[in-house]
Amino acid sequence: MTTQKKNILKTVELDFATIHLMKNGVLYFLPFTHVVGLNTKQIEEIYQAVILLTKEKPTPLYVDLKTHIRLNGDEKSLVVSKLASCITACGIKENNVIIRYVVHAFNHLYKPAVPIKMFKTEDEALEWLITYK
Repeated sequence: MTTQKKNILKTVELDFATIHLMKNGVLYFLPFTHVVGLNTKQIEEIYQAVILLTKEKPTPLYVDLKTHIRLNGDEKSLVVSKLASCITACGIKENNVIIRYVVHAFNHLYKPAVPIKMFKTEDEALEWLITYK
């Protein structure tokens, strides 16, 4: 199942990503391919977009990581504190061993309050995320 316009309820376009709220109740975070890192301002923008789309109801989040997005320590802490308050789980589609390693390290070091799991396909991620609605 790929992101289809007919399944989108609401969208927020940012300078660096698109975030959709889908009819299945899952948020889609789709970073643009040129994005190599996020700063604290951008993470705050993501947080505000999620709050706007979900009306402050914690929601599962699907992330399509085509490339590694670098975060420094401050950004990682902000992701854990801010986004964990508005999502119920995070399913990450990845196709890169480096991304897999970085996400495992992030989970181990920062111990986010919500489950984060990686998948090879969007369908596998969605099947898992739907259980966190």
